[in-house]
Amino acid sequence: MDISVVTPPGRGAGNDVANHETRSLRNCIIALVGTVKDKTQRIVDDERVIKVVSAILLYVPVIAFMATSMGWFNTFTGPAVSTVTLIIAALGLGCYHIVSCAEPGIIPRLADTYEAFDAIRMRRKYSHVPSCIEVAISGKFLRVKYCHTCNIYRPPRSVHCSVCDVCVHRFDHHCKWLGNCIGGNNHKAFYGFLAFTFTEGLILFSLCIARIAVISLDNKDVTKVALSATLLAYVVLAGWFVAGLMLYHTYLICFNKTTNEQLKALYADYNPWDRGVIRNIKETLFARTKLRPLYSVATVARPIYDPGRSFPKNFKATYGTVQHFAADRRLAFDIKTNEDWKGMENIPEDNEITNEGNKHETGNEEISDVEH
Repeated sequence: MDISVVTPPGRGAGNDVANHETRSLRNCIIALVGTVKDKTQRIVDDERVIKVVSAILLYVPVIAFMATSMGWFNTFTGPAVSTVTLIIAALGLGCYHIVSCAEPGIIPRLADTYEAFDAIRMRRKYSHVPSCIEVAISGKFLRVKYCHTCNIYRPPRSVHCSVCDVCVHRFDHHCKWLGNCIGGNNHKAFYGFLAFTFTEGLILFSLCIARIAVISLDNKDVTKVALSATLLAYVVLAGWFVAGLMLYHTYLICFNKTTNEQLKALYADYNPWDRGVIRNIKETLFARTKLRPLYSVATVARPIYDPGRSFPKNFKATYGTVQHFAADRRLAFDIKTNEDWKGMENIPEDNEITNEGNKHETGNEEISDVEH
């Protein structure tokens, strides 16, 4: 007798439908999580968004203090406390905007040296430059590397920033929160931003504790205590980050190091830039720098040499005519496009050359300069 298992009608089809719906729902959830993750990663990688977020985080405690506590302190202690707090906060925010918008010390780039024009031989020199050279500084040989992107020998302590795609003098680090590199030109403003922000945090921390203590002993207003406690918690959470950065950069300034040099341990045995704590602080924080807006620096490659772009003054006394001068001297070329410079398009015509030559031979008129 043959005994077989009989599946109830419709049961297998129902299981298949349920499994299909489960798989579809799981795939939709996975796709949704992946999309959210990609969008979040794009936002995190976008420095413009991070810069706006950092500005909001800096303005929040100042606005909260003005809205909740400044009036109370003006009544209780007078305007002195609020005025000092706002001045410190304004200095910190001012340094923040300066360091985020100032040019950090960008070294102008040059055109590719492979087709550089040799001014002595009056022809191109198709050659590559050495990748690095060694120089002696304070008894230590340092390697000066050649940047193949900017086509320059980077000065000591200069680094090519991969984010900004420029070489920065005395490169410290690239700060995503500021959206800018920290270099020789804006390092003072960066340290001022850390110092003033840390001082602002200490003041707000002290004022919040004092206000909570006075209100708790006086009328025990729960709303005011809650507002001050919220501001206090915000200052404590954000203050550890600022305090750590300020102490770390204070240590670097005292030993005349940069963040890049410290992380790579470039001068672990001997630091040729260390001149003592006092001189290191003076050199780092009180040296003269040129603060320029970031957009004023051109990062477009310039030609290595530009011969023949304009005729020298009194050239007829040496060459006689423009024709002889142009025949002896090759025109300059654009290193990138291999085209003639526009400055050489205004060479005088033959009749002008003849007239100028006659004037030179007769000597009846003064020799006039041919301007570009």
